[in-house]
Amino acid sequence: MTSISRTPHPEIISFQNISQYAAGSPSSCGLAALNAVRLLLDLTARKANVLQEIRKEDTIVEIMGICPFWESNEHLEAEEILSLPFFSCHLNMIRLENGICNYDNFRKLVRQLEPGQAALITKPPEIIALLNVSTEDDEDIFVAFDSHPRPEHPLGAAFVHFQSSQNAATYLSRLFRVEDGVLAQGGWQAQAMTEYSAHILEARLVSEIEETKAVYAANLKLLGSKTVMNSAMARHAAVQEEVARFKKLLEQRRKARQEASNAETEAEQKLQRLKADLKAARDFARSLPSTINSSGNAMQGMMQNAPMETNRNELRQLDQKGKGKGRVPDASGRREPTQRTYAQTTPSMVDDEAAEYERARLESIAEKAKKRAPQQRSPPASSHTDDRAMALRIQAQEREDFERARQLQMEEERAVMHLQQLRAAHPTFECGICMDDQSMEDVAKNDACGHNICRQCMCRHVISELDRSVWPIICPMCKADPQRDGEPGVINRRTVELAGADEATLEKWTRVELAVVSVMVECPKCHKVAPVDSIDFEATEMLWCQYDCGAYWCKKCNQMAERGMVHSCDGEAEFERWRDQQGDVRHCPGCNTAIQRNEGCRHMTCVKPGCNTHFCDRCGQMMCQSQKKTEIDEAVRRHFSGGCELFDYAPSDDDQPQVRRR
Repeated sequence: MTSISRTPHPEIISFQNISQYAAGSPSSCGLAALNAVRLLLDLTARKANVLQEIRKEDTIVEIMGICPFWESNEHLEAEEILSLPFFSCHLNMIRLENGICNYDNFRKLVRQLEPGQAALITKPPEIIALLNVSTEDDEDIFVAFDSHPRPEHPLGAAFVHFQSSQNAATYLSRLFRVEDGVLAQGGWQAQAMTEYSAHILEARLVSEIEETKAVYAANLKLLGSKTVMNSAMARHAAVQEEVARFKKLLEQRRKARQEASNAETEAEQKLQRLKADLKAARDFARSLPSTINSSGNAMQGMMQNAPMETNRNELRQLDQKGKGKGRVPDASGRREPTQRTYAQTTPSMVDDEAAEYERARLESIAEKAKKRAPQQRSPPASSHTDDRAMALRIQAQEREDFERARQLQMEEERAVMHLQQLRAAHPTFECGICMDDQSMEDVAKNDACGHNICRQCMCRHVISELDRSVWPIICPMCKADPQRDGEPGVINRRTVELAGADEATLEKWTRVELAVVSVMVECPKCHKVAPVDSIDFEATEMLWCQYDCGAYWCKKCNQMAERGMVHSCDGEAEFERWRDQQGDVRHCPGCNTAIQRNEGCRHMTCVKPGCNTHFCDRCGQMMCQSQKKTEIDEAVRRHFSGGCELFDYAPSDDDQPQVRRR
């Protein structure tokens, strides 16, 4: 047992190599603390001397005996432990208190504890116990139990004995102290780092029947847990199937949106082609009057004197005469090839082949008109019939071209209407980062500032900021607008999750978020990195790996150490333990260098440069300090001819010097 008392109060009672870490259960502080409450309150109820009992090693061994049964690294909540039948049948919870970790709140908590009551104090992730064991003779006697090694008791778990509520409150405020800068950071993480909760408990008398019922209840709860676990696994499988179904449905909807987007793009392209065709038809229609005016004065007079209805009848007669023959007779009796066109009823949305056909037909019409134009500038005087037929054909062609232009105009209007319907069915927004029109289903809206950003740009921005360890992450549109009034919008985790960030990004988000109130520590053994609370990092001298490698090292020198053993950065404490374990280590009488003999005689020579001391390993006496062989031999002979033996065994015949005879 180690009893530490730096001042008259408090008194720390600790036992070497007894802690939750020595038991192989680094997350069992809640179990150990509640077991201590159960045992010490039972002793208090039976009027036993608690102060004498806590000085016995068997007491703390019995308390820590529950730790090896919890092998998980997960920390248990106080409510979970209190619900166990083993504790619920021995303890009653009176109330639950919460507060900020400071001296005033702890002083109030300690003063409200009545004799025979205990407070299970939780400041995540640590749990300790504080008990009022005052008696009628001794007032204000408090005992705290802490299963963690601390700088005040580095060897293991400890009982801390206080003789006043002020000392107990001071100890708790130092143990759970909060830096001033943590409160100023804000956020639920900082708030959780500064608050504590205390479950006020008292002992409950239990009969053997109730203990048996508790055992029954524990076993039945175990069976119930297995049933619930099987049911949960079945529900998990069903949920996974439902998730797979929703993913498939989501993929189908994405494909439908993509097809709708492709249809919209195709409609836009067709609309542009129809506009180009309409423009070409209008240009050709405007060019026709100039062609007609260039046919000569005779043809102009005929077209002006002929009524429109007469022209139509003559065109109809000419067309009927030319059916099946493909020619129109001229003045000489020959038949010229006729240009036969038919107005076609086009559908609401023409395809690419129809559009290409119409474009080629209009180009052919324009080309033929250009070829006819020179012939019409100087018509023969005798060919009035041919000029009249040509004028009628040109006039009919003009009417057909205007009809075709009107149909193209209608097609354009229908295409525009179809495009508007597509946009109304799928509302879009313009992303402020990539400046593309995106579907409203792909929006990632930042509630802090109201900016709409597409999911892909949001995820890219968050990943870029996390890679540079930037915190908090500001909305990219707010950063790009320095003239914006008010505070910039901060992106929260929910927005990132809704944007579709993957697991790696969310894990990186958690690491950066924890780094604000923690210190990243690398294990010197497995080289894995884990966050450590900033306050705990400043308070402790020794660190241990949170993973499974079991490393335990000094924070200052980063050298490996042994759990429960005193460590010194210069290696003195480790050397003292090694020397005590070896038992045959001598110090040079000349320079005090530690030397261990591994074999050979008892004549020792100091290995330190410049010392040149020769001494006896058996008695430690200096024989001489010299490098001269004659002086060394004389000193060795003189010393070992006395009470010390040069060898640990009697020399055999083989060890005797051999004399060669001649």
